[in-house]
Amino acid sequence: MTDKSRADIFISYSWGEGNGENFATWLNQFLIKNYDVNVFFDKTSTHPGSNLKNFMSKATNVKYIICVCTNEYLKRMEVESSGVKYEVDRIKVNHDSHIIPLVEASKELPEPFEDLKYIKLDMSNPTNPENIKAYYELLNYIFPDEVNHVSTEYKRQVRKVKNIDKIKHSLAFNPNDKGVVTLSLDVNDGKVDIGRGKQKFTISWSKGGNDSVYIYNDYIGNCLHVSYNANSFKLTKMPIDLISYFTSYKRAQLIYKGDSFAFVNKDDFILVGEVLNIASSNIKFKYKILQQ
Repeated sequence: MTDKSRADIFISYSWGEGNGENFATWLNQFLIKNYDVNVFFDKTSTHPGSNLKNFMSKATNVKYIICVCTNEYLKRMEVESSGVKYEVDRIKVNHDSHIIPLVEASKELPEPFEDLKYIKLDMSNPTNPENIKAYYELLNYIFPDEVNHVSTEYKRQVRKVKNIDKIKHSLAFNPNDKGVVTLSLDVNDGKVDIGRGKQKFTISWSKGGNDSVYIYNDYIGNCLHVSYNANSFKLTKMPIDLISYFTSYKRAQLIYKGDSFAFVNKDDFILVGEVLNIASSNIKFKYKILQQ
C-alpha cells in the first residue's frame, strides 16, 4: 500500500534495451534515495511469480508517468505484443496522469506524446553535469514550487538555487574524476584533497628514502591498497580489479616511482593512482576515480 501523502511515479521504459534500461534503473534509485516518493518500477516493485500485466495496469494509473523515450522505446510503441505498447495503451486512457517524456535528443514524438513538452538529457551518462538542469525541470514539475505563487521573485530564485544544489550534490559524479597532482611533502603536512562530496579523498604522504615515499590511509579508513606491478593503474577499471592487481595494507606503505595505490572511501568510491615521479620533497602522481 502506498502512502497517499507521497508522490506516486511510474517509470516506463523498454525492457532489455541498453541505455534505456540502465538509465531507468539509475533514475529509480536516484528518486528513492533522495526524495519522498513512491516509485513503481518493475525491477523493484515485482518479484518472481508477479503478474506483470496487473502491475503495469496499476502502475499506469498513478499521477506521474515518466517515459524513457529512447529510439527502441518509440519503436516498441508500435509492436502489438510488446510491454511498451501495453503500457502506452493504458497511459492513453488515464486522463488524470501527468506524462513526462524524457528523450535523448530533440525529435518529434509520436502520439500520444506528440503534443507534450519533453525533457532532453544524456541517458548514456546519467550523472553528466549537463543533466542537472533537466533533473531540476523534472523534479520541479513533480514537486511544484509553492513559493512561486505566494512569495517574491527573490525567494523563488533562492528556492531554485537550493533545489539545483540538492540535485547537484545528490549525483554520484565528479567533473574532475581524473588528473595529475604535484605535491610538496613540506606543505600541509603532506596531505592533499582530491575530489569532492561523496568522491572526496584526503591522501597523506611522508618522505621515505631518496626515491620513495610513505602513503597513509589516516583520513580515509582501513582501505589502502598498493601494487608494485606495472600496468595496475591502467588495468583497474572496476572495483573487483583491486583483488587481482593490488595488495591491501593496514595503515601505511612505502612506495616508489611506477607503483600504484588505491583507496576505498566511506561512500564506497574508489580512487586509483600511480606515482609518476619522486624528487626531493616533491611527488607527482596521476589518479582516476572509478565511476559507478
